[in-house]
Amino acid sequence: MRKLCPACCKPKVLFASELEATKYIKNNRGKATNVHLKPYYCEACKAWHLTHKVR
Repeated sequence: MRKLCPACCKPKVLFASELEATKYIKNNRGKATNVHLKPYYCEACKAWHLTHKVR
């Protein structure tokens, strides 16, 4: 489910844990292009998001 993240004011998928986000990446790997996704914790909304940027 997408919700508005207060840090960037964009709709983002929120995950309750890093494990949940990682499982999402693994389960949807075949549907994406060659984009490398990585989970990161967002202090603003206290949830995990996915990024294609290396931090």
